[in-house]
Amino acid sequence: MSDTTLKRLIESIRSCTQLRFYAHKLRHTFATLMIQGGCDIYSLSKMMGHEDIRTTTIYLSASTEHLKSQMFKHPLNEKL
Repeated sequence: MSDTTLKRLIESIRSCTQLRFYAHKLRHTFATLMIQGGCDIYSLSKMMGHEDIRTTTIYLSASTEHLKSQMFKHPLNEKL
């Protein structure tokens, strides 16, 4: 989908629904959900079209739920 097509689609949705959102917010939501779903940072970086992987690291700010689930992966948890 081209940038122009996406912009037109967003404008159409905005005018029909009176919702205020922007393409950048959709990209951010997509990337955040991909990370939360287990996508690796390298693959996401390529999907987002980032030339530098450091640009993608902004999406690594993990949710509280994700951090809790990761804590349970510690090997000592099996012994408790």
